[in-house]
Amino acid sequence: MPEPRSIPGIGSVSLIPTPRLDVDLTGVALGPEDYFVLTRCDGKTPIGIVLQLTGLPEARALACLVHLIDVGAVHVPGVKPRSRVAQRVAAAPAFRVSMMEDCDLVPEECERIEAKLASLSSGSMFELLGVPPETGTRDRQRAFWAQSKLFHPDRFHGRQLGSYGAALAQIFDALREAYEFLDDDDRCADYRRRVRDGRYVEPPLHSAPIPAVSLNMSPARGERFGAESSAPRDRPTAPRPRPTVPPARVAELFERACHHEVTGELKLAVDEYLQVVRLDPKLRFVRRAAVAALKVGELALAEELSRRAVAIDLEDSNSRRVLARVLHERGRNSEALAELEEARRVDPANPFLDGEVLKIRSAIAVGGPETP
Repeated sequence: MPEPRSIPGIGSVSLIPTPRLDVDLTGVALGPEDYFVLTRCDGKTPIGIVLQLTGLPEARALACLVHLIDVGAVHVPGVKPRSRVAQRVAAAPAFRVSMMEDCDLVPEECERIEAKLASLSSGSMFELLGVPPETGTRDRQRAFWAQSKLFHPDRFHGRQLGSYGAALAQIFDALREAYEFLDDDDRCADYRRRVRDGRYVEPPLHSAPIPAVSLNMSPARGERFGAESSAPRDRPTAPRPRPTVPPARVAELFERACHHEVTGELKLAVDEYLQVVRLDPKLRFVRRAAVAALKVGELALAEELSRRAVAIDLEDSNSRRVLARVLHERGRNSEALAELEEARRVDPANPFLDGEVLKIRSAIAVGGPETP
């Protein structure tokens, strides 16, 4: 006789959830679906049957049940309120709907991915890489490669991952960004000074206010970055001077943006990157802002920034790779392929380009009409 199906972090679907009548739910955030699932928990019916009786999609019903366990409204033998799985669910809500997905991962791999994903929003970049702040360059490099062996998406090539695939991509991006940031000795030293008890302490705001600058770099944000007014002019006007800000303040703001990007506060990171770019439009600042804009789905802004990065240095293959990613997301794969081919021309030794070119060519082969 086959073993009953098991739910990671909870246990067998044959376990019986019991409502906790002694728990005061006043002020607890429960939605209509949560209450509906609660009414199906009678202390006699196994979890597997409860999920069926709700009539909800199984993943959604399970998410509600996990939430009820989390707040202590329902008791399941062996699972305590505020349990480890509930804490992971709270930190990574996407997995509340993916825990029952069919995938080829073993439970230990699922738990490792979920725990790492939850850790992105806490601690420091050192903690993300799994090293103490005083670690040197070589040890940080070793730690990055060790983490890559665990979480690089290519390690799971050919396996069915479900939503864990997106989680792995997010984790590896955060690891890579943290490593690249800390690989600069000066930035690493500044960042290290702000780590207290394993957590990053944001630097205080500069005593002098930042001169007002426009952060609008896409139609969604208003006037386009660097665009001249369309109003008629009788004579040319001098370009507006860039506000004068101490380089240390720009570096401080860039550090904050990088930390917020790595720890998942992407919208805040984008705004901070835009401030940095307006104050000091260096290539690495512009390209990093483009990547952050792509992550939050601001594709028009991401394209504008990545094209600006390409224009700063036509021989920089990484800027063209970012632009290709943006164009691919916008459904313009032919343009994306052209950028990657140019990147391969200027940087033939880049180990990532062959795979990226193959991906875009495959998308062109199976795709329909492209977005104009």
